[in-house]
Amino acid sequence: MTEYSKIFAALADATRRNMVERLVENDATVGELAKPYGISLQAVSRHLKVLQEAGLIRRPGGGHRSPVRLEEDALGPAAQWIEEFYNSRLRSKNNDITGEIIRTANPAPGEFVVVREFPFPLRQLHRIRTDPELYVQWIAPPETQVRIMFWDPRPGGRWRLRFIGDSKVDIYGTFHEYDPGWIVQMFTIGNKTDNLAISSQRAKDVGGDESRMSFKVTTDNLEVWADFRRRCYPETETNASDIHGEVEAEIKEAFGRAASLPESDAA
Repeated sequence: MTEYSKIFAALADATRRNMVERLVENDATVGELAKPYGISLQAVSRHLKVLQEAGLIRRPGGGHRSPVRLEEDALGPAAQWIEEFYNSRLRSKNNDITGEIIRTANPAPGEFVVVREFPFPLRQLHRIRTDPELYVQWIAPPETQVRIMFWDPRPGGRWRLRFIGDSKVDIYGTFHEYDPGWIVQMFTIGNKTDNLAISSQRAKDVGGDESRMSFKVTTDNLEVWADFRRRCYPETETNASDIHGEVEAEIKEAFGRAASLPESDAA
């Protein structure tokens, strides 16, 4: 697992994020960290173990009464990854190629950008992206069943979808930005923590009751995506030599399904 993947995995949990925010102020014991949550010292210790393995904290004494200290420089790799992601998005945001895959000048192996126009205005586009009953109609091929485990579309809200093909795989994550023109999500495929991805969706009205969305996703583990496709998309052949190209094509197909939703559904 990459260094920043461990950090993102550790910070995916709201309780651990709050603990890190608390430790920014000053050191704290396990008991002091447990107090706001009403959870056991053992539960707090489990959270701290995850943070420690990610390099975010250190516990010099190791006991419940010993101070827990924040490693202030540990967020550097993750911050650099996010900065590179946003810089890359900014380089490509002005591309206006409808329905085509567009790459930045030096794309990472797991970086994809799609821009597509939709035959309905932004308010309807926003609905098919955020109403879970509509979302599951286009996010996967028809032969794959998608179940909504939970869905809380707001900044900080969590979601989980279960994809069922030859086997079951959950994809789950958190909304980080959420409004009609700008949605950012961080998510993980399956039970492993070495395949974190971040997606951003920029959308706007373009006139004539049409809208346009620029979608970008960056992942650090394409092999996990290939395994997911083999397990949950039984009608799809996976070419191990061109996983990147197949994921690109899959994104385009999904957006095609979204654009083809009946007007009554999108309205």
